[in-house]
Amino acid sequence: MDLREEFPSGILVVEAAHHADALDLLAVGTSDAVYVIQATPNHLTRLATFHLGAQVCAISFSPQTVSPTVSSEPILELVCATSDFGLHLLSKEGSEETIFDFGGGLTGHHASVSALTFCGGAERYVASASADHMLIIWDLSPQLDIPSTFSTSPSPSPARNQPTAYPIPFPHPLTALSSHPRSDKDLLISDSRGTLYLLDWRSERGATDTILSRRATLSLTFPRALASPDAHATGAGSAAWARDNMDLVCAAYGGSFAVWDVSELKGGAPVWTAEACKGGVRRIRFASGAVPYIALVPLRAPAELHIHSAAFPGAAPAVLTLGRAPLRVTDFDFVDEMRPQGDDGEMVDGEERRSVDVASGRGPRVAAAVGRSLLVFWVGEE
Repeated sequence: MDLREEFPSGILVVEAAHHADALDLLAVGTSDAVYVIQATPNHLTRLATFHLGAQVCAISFSPQTVSPTVSSEPILELVCATSDFGLHLLSKEGSEETIFDFGGGLTGHHASVSALTFCGGAERYVASASADHMLIIWDLSPQLDIPSTFSTSPSPSPARNQPTAYPIPFPHPLTALSSHPRSDKDLLISDSRGTLYLLDWRSERGATDTILSRRATLSLTFPRALASPDAHATGAGSAAWARDNMDLVCAAYGGSFAVWDVSELKGGAPVWTAEACKGGVRRIRFASGAVPYIALVPLRAPAELHIHSAAFPGAAPAVLTLGRAPLRVTDFDFVDEMRPQGDDGEMVDGEERRSVDVASGRGPRVAAAVGRSLLVFWVGEE
């Protein structure tokens, strides 16, 4: 069943929650607000609205988030970045919505934030990547007592210490960042020149806190990105991790993409390369499941979603048209299925994060933004 929700302004960011207790939640970022949506099989329900007054650039859900499907006392917590280079911790318990601002001034980024992710397997640490060549690890619960300033919270909230920032410089602007649910120390980072880093962010900090002292456990280069004037002209680049297989990473630069299996690098060569979208790729994502799917959206109009199956790497992608030009897909994400709980109240092991409904024969479930509309649908379902 296709679901659709309209918003007051154009949607810029779509991010799904991928933690076991919040798999049916989505966050939508617009030109001035973040909306949290519950996506059940038949309905889209708004759970919270956080007004920020600036364009939203990136969003990440906290592992602490709990869906109303799981508990009668849901908890919403996420972090977002806005176009004024600020970061905001958004939370809601009961009926109280709170916005905690941080990351401004000298301690934060000085260019657009391209990606955010919670890391460390808990809600304490957040990583942010930016076009200012910096990766910053934020400790949201520091021991230092630095008073907060400039709060946009709609209601009074208890004083909270300002997060501590641990910056890590990179040689080029950063375009993508993600953590993995099976690791509390590794980050996948990509830059605008076609390099992917697997970084152990919890390693000891030396006197010179650089990417080398942080033990970049692996560095991969996409050769086509180095030679592609289109990739450099757009400044675009996107990368993703397969959530149910830590060895699989993919990246898109210019009009092509590549997939690496880090358990069998064989000199760093990708196991799969293919042409993607003419004019560049805006976003690339992995879908979880028995057969991995990779989806991409073009940088420009029309509004299309290109889906590749790892089972048939040489086949042409399935192209889904979601709107005519000048509309385009501004962002999308795969929505994992919320599995029924067992008798002990726990999810069946390995079944908690599955985008592909194998039993029904359907493909992955997708949430995509086209203009002011959020579309949620199963791929392959009429």
